[in-house]
Amino acid sequence: MLYNYKGTKIEASSKEEAIVKVLAGDDFITVAKIDKFNYKKYIGKKVNVTGDVYLNNLNLKSIPIIFGTVSGNFSCATNFLTSLKNCPSKVKKNFYCYENKLTSLEYCPSYIGENFHCYKNNLISLKGCPNTLKGTFYCFLNKKKFTKEEVRKLCKVKESNILV
Repeated sequence: MLYNYKGTKIEASSKEEAIVKVLAGDDFITVAKIDKFNYKKYIGKKVNVTGDVYLNNLNLKSIPIIFGTVSGNFSCATNFLTSLKNCPSKVKKNFYCYENKLTSLEYCPSYIGENFHCYKNNLISLKGCPNTLKGTFYCFLNKKKFTKEEVRKLCKVKESNILV
């Protein structure tokens, strides 16, 4: 549930928990969406998003916002990212990190509700990939050619839903 404490919306199970989170510095703000038009005002902040995040084609070298949970899609595709640090821990829809300079999937969300797109990177390891994936795992055109078996060792995903 969302609580408003001193102008900040905080996700918590009670008002008391929300106050404790603010006082402890664990105060994620909640916003409807983040895209190229509004992302700069959230740089350096802890943010949960009830909708989509689109940070595509912004020439980013790192993710400048600290994400918690994203209820929609999350895209940081076609940038110059070398790390997924600050990515959300959970994405309820699709996660797009294709066409970057990633060599690993460290800091990747542990849960993705739909599809995971990590193709056209410099990946040499799948360590850090999602634990659970409901949709398709797209992981082709990377520095290393991965096998379906390598994906399934690290991620709960149907074999027919793996494109390497």
